[in-house]
Amino acid sequence: MCKAAVGRSFCCSSADELKEIPEGYQSLFIDEMLSKEPPYSLAFCSEESIPASVEYVIKDRQLLLPLYLVEVEWDPQEEKRSRQTLSCENCEKAEAVMYCQADTAHLCALCDKEIHASKLASRHSRMPLEKGLHCIVNCRLHPERLAEFFCPTCHVVVCLSCKMIGHHSSGDAAEHPLVSVPEAYASVVSASNSPDPIIDEGRKSVLKQFNRVQAKAEVILSNASQIREQLSKAYNLALADLDQQIAKKLRVLRGDAFLFGRLLQGLGRSAEFLRYLKVGRDAPLFLLSWHHYLQAKVSMSVIPAAHSSAVARPTDPSLCPDTLLELKGYFSINPINSLAASSATLNSQITMAKSYHSALLKKVPDQQSEGADRALFSHH
Repeated sequence: MCKAAVGRSFCCSSADELKEIPEGYQSLFIDEMLSKEPPYSLAFCSEESIPASVEYVIKDRQLLLPLYLVEVEWDPQEEKRSRQTLSCENCEKAEAVMYCQADTAHLCALCDKEIHASKLASRHSRMPLEKGLHCIVNCRLHPERLAEFFCPTCHVVVCLSCKMIGHHSSGDAAEHPLVSVPEAYASVVSASNSPDPIIDEGRKSVLKQFNRVQAKAEVILSNASQIREQLSKAYNLALADLDQQIAKKLRVLRGDAFLFGRLLQGLGRSAEFLRYLKVGRDAPLFLLSWHHYLQAKVSMSVIPAAHSSAVARPTDPSLCPDTLLELKGYFSINPINSLAASSATLNSQITMAKSYHSALLKKVPDQQSEGADRALFSHH
């Protein structure tokens, strides 16, 4: 057994998760709650979530103080028997109600009366079990004797041998007042049942601190929900504007495609009509059509390319198909000075969120950007 100065502990999912203990903490404790996938809920900081046993990781040997090497022999059957009703050791039928120190036996009322009926046996020291079976123990130093007394000064049980020839027979211990074990037990039980103002005050103080932790957890979860909603709105606005920008550029290209597609269709129809006239053997009509075909052929040589400088392009960058889109900046979650942010900080965050929309989402209506109020995220 040893004492461990755990100090303030930082929770982690395993002993190997962190190489170094964070500054301001003295130890780590293994927390199974961390294995659950986020988002976390308020139950993460509830009293019910605190485990009964905790595994700590202490990396500083100076925080450990070895005390004892304990070897324990445990008999489960003996433990079970200690919690059962004792039977009379004489008749082995009735329930025992008396313990005889001289005979070291538990007896029922009838057997106790019969065995101690004689003048000599009536002198045996006997104790009713109703006073508490737990009060009947043998002395550790003199196992043959019962520990009948308790020393409130030394907090040890004392038998007659201890009192006459043992550690309470001389010195200052000989002057210590002794009380019977049942009397000491009853006194302690009565004291433990009485309200303790120090314990009650300490519990109130700890509970107050625990409630503060839960209140902070509620604020953090509420803040995270707001940011999640703001990010969702910004994401949807960005996607909507991206679709709008793509639609504008594709509409310009659609007009160019329409122009050249119609020209290709016209040339195809002219060539097909010439082939038709050849088959009809109408020479005058064929010659006239050939003349028109040659004129169309000359006009093809002066058709400007859709993307050359000879063709006027839209001055609006959002309509110009020669310019590509780019994503300006990115979101990052930044801490603020306190949970209760000042109005100036919030207004600054709102301005940053709106300027992000204006830089990335060109010409997004103002009413769509107003949903970014109380933003607690920033962009770079």
